Amino acid sequence: MDIGVDESPTALARFALARSWKIGRRVTAFTIDDAKPTSFVADEVIVDAEDRDLIEQLIARGGRVVRDASDPELPKRFRRAGLGREEPVDPTGLPRSVKIRFEQLPDSTDVDLGAVLERAGLSADRIRYSDPAGHALTALIAPMRAEGRGVWLNEVGVDHRTLPLRRPTEGAGLVFGSDPLTWPSMTGRSRIADAWQLIETLKLTRFAGGGPVLIAVVDSGFWFDAPTTPGSGGAQTISDLGTGTLRWNTVDDTAGIPTGPGRSSYHGTMVASAAAAVVGNTAGAAGSGGSVARACYFYDDRTADSAKTAMIRCAQWGIPLVVYSGGFTSTELFFGTSAWNDTFNWAADNGVLMVASAGNDNIDLPDDSVLRPATRTPRTLTVGALNDDGTKAGFSNYGSSVQLWAPGVNIPVVPTNVPTSLAGSLVSGTSFSAPLVVGVAAMMRAANPSLTVDQLRDTLVNTGWDGAGPGGKGLDAYAAVWSAMSAKMAESSTESAPERLFPRADGTFEPIFNWAVNRTGDRDEFLLDVASFSTVTVDLQWYDRLSKVSLALESTDPNAVDPDAVVTSPAVGASHLTADLGSGRYRLVVRGSGPTAYVLSGRIRPGTLAPDSFEVNDSFDTATRLRVAKPAGLVWQEYFRTDHGPGVFPLTLHSLGAGPATADQDYFHVDVPASIGSLQIPQISIGSDEKVDVTLYDSARTPLVTKHDRAVQLLLERGRSFYVRVSGPTHTRYSLWVGTKLDGDALRRNWQEELRILPDWWEDVHPDWVIDPEELRGVLIGEDLLGDGELVLGAGVSAELPSSVLVELLDDAGETVRQGTEVAGRRSLALEGLEPGAYVLRITSAEGAPFGFTAQPPLQLE
Repeated sequence: MDIGVDESPTALARFALARSWKIGRRVTAFTIDDAKPTSFVADEVIVDAEDRDLIEQLIARGGRVVRDASDPELPKRFRRAGLGREEPVDPTGLPRSVKIRFEQLPDSTDVDLGAVLERAGLSADRIRYSDPAGHALTALIAPMRAEGRGVWLNEVGVDHRTLPLRRPTEGAGLVFGSDPLTWPSMTGRSRIADAWQLIETLKLTRFAGGGPVLIAVVDSGFWFDAPTTPGSGGAQTISDLGTGTLRWNTVDDTAGIPTGPGRSSYHGTMVASAAAAVVGNTAGAAGSGGSVARACYFYDDRTADSAKTAMIRCAQWGIPLVVYSGGFTSTELFFGTSAWNDTFNWAADNGVLMVASAGNDNIDLPDDSVLRPATRTPRTLTVGALNDDGTKAGFSNYGSSVQLWAPGVNIPVVPTNVPTSLAGSLVSGTSFSAPLVVGVAAMMRAANPSLTVDQLRDTLVNTGWDGAGPGGKGLDAYAAVWSAMSAKMAESSTESAPERLFPRADGTFEPIFNWAVNRTGDRDEFLLDVASFSTVTVDLQWYDRLSKVSLALESTDPNAVDPDAVVTSPAVGASHLTADLGSGRYRLVVRGSGPTAYVLSGRIRPGTLAPDSFEVNDSFDTATRLRVAKPAGLVWQEYFRTDHGPGVFPLTLHSLGAGPATADQDYFHVDVPASIGSLQIPQISIGSDEKVDVTLYDSARTPLVTKHDRAVQLLLERGRSFYVRVSGPTHTRYSLWVGTKLDGDALRRNWQEELRILPDWWEDVHPDWVIDPEELRGVLIGEDLLGDGELVLGAGVSAELPSSVLVELLDDAGETVRQGTEVAGRRSLALEGLEPGAYVLRITSAEGAPFGFTAQPPLQLE
């Protein structure tokens, strides 16, 4: 048994690293015979609590018990919430275990791990570990497992991925509808909805912050009582804000705040709703920062002292953002300007940004205005209100003090201004522009907690769109959040390498490392190994507001044709791929026009192959008759007998039962006319998903040659008859081409490939298929074609070729002598003035999609 450690950055090492990132613990992994890896915690084992001797043995070797077999007491708060039983359950029959962790794994180099694993019944040729710790831990417990002792690795799984904000839904029956992706305040040029999905992309693929970002709502009118049961405390749950992490009265600087409508009919709760209502939880409204933020409630009386107190407490308690939707006018002679400025500068130095509303009086706010904190307040961000079309809302203040503009008309919030109804409100005012901005700042902080106050404020302004309101900067949430997070989305070495997919026992699979298009033009590759003919389905979902994403399937074999995968779009932001694949390695490719998280999942199922159209041809006597060319002098009645060709035929060695075994074998009989021209080489070519046995027999049924491969060519002599048998142990699709190719020795140019000769239009031809962007065919132009005056090519069924197809006729030296012109979807090449002989047809297609074509009658005959 070959056992080793792969410490270099191999796929196995990256697999273990990805698991470590996800659970925040050191994880190691191993793979048996290159199957799907098993991952487990690198420094701990689980032990049967009944085996006290084994527990003591592991402790003596450096382990310590980090969880024993006892049960903890149910916390009292859980009981108060209704959890627990009146009588405890009977633990009889319940297996108990102990978790033991090692600071340093004991030396187990004396253990012959291969011999122990074989003795334990593990049959394997090769085992690879991601690092020495995995090898050491299994070497430690393998002898114990071989003895039947109760000790196990602590194996690690993964979360199943979703895109939680792909189609978010808010509360039902609200005046503004339940789909926040249709709300003008969250879409349009503000791109707040795009920023939701962008920050979710970061959260799903990277570590974004250590918890919710706190926003202090400094206001009054907080609704903590349910409308039908005053004093209950259920209202905040209904309004989709929770009860808040903190309630503080800045007037007297004590805990707890007054409840009720306050100065302006529950203004504080509506501001909190615009900033931090949870997004996509089928309740209430949706705040701009609702995917990352949590509101704290600071009651104030709109005095200078309470505003300063709020900033001081937020700096002391680590609350980085403050929204202040109010203001007061000051008289400089009697105002404590120095203390005011120093307080705000100190708070900003300690990580607190205030976002203030500009006010609703439609007045100019120059820098020397005395409406604080919207003006003359250091390092504060002042926000004005816009209509949906980006013009200044009629009520909004304006001027040089207004640094940023945001939506401020018909902003969806819950509750109503009189909370006897839960239908929500569409409110207007700079009071609701400011919380939209502070919610975006919360997303920026979640993406990059190291941003300073000045960086937050400057980025919000500098990434804004030009021409907002009376000519300022308009909020662009997507640009601001991307600026904060773009460095974190740089592609890691783990993500840049092609990732191998490991199907489970039921055939389902999903990636481990790659879950995002990191930036514009990013390409993620996934490798899928297929053991035998199978059907593969793949589903891909992404945030369609952020990116246009494509899904493709390719073969990793440079000599193979890419599989014919069918990709559909069952919904916006979703693709579904289906393909029948032969054995081999394939590459799934995901490309995107911009950064977005995505969820890729798939399944591989064994395929079955039905008998082909030539069955039953399983013996010499029932062999299918093939024709390499139309013999000279063939009479009409003979021509339409059961001969097939020249052309390409899709065939199968069909399944025996469910497959992959087969007993099918196909026989063919071909007569090669002696009259075939000297420039023509009769040939049969076979291309198969699996390796097949192809045997050529003479007319007496004596074997001449047998080849075993996926691609086989058989050269046929003129004037002789042959049989061909195709067989193999595994069901497979294969194509058989029969016809003639140009003799390259007779051409002036070396074309580096054999050129199939295009059959004449009056032959019983089958469509020839163009797979690559450029392909060549040989053409023998004789007196018959010259008499027609043109060579016409069309699709095999509809006659109309794809619009991007270009057809050129080259002489045997490679010079272009004719170009095809489009006529009713076909391509016509004029032959007047050409000499009889061998020519080359060059067919190119910009679309690159396979299409079938044939030579067709002259257009004058229609």
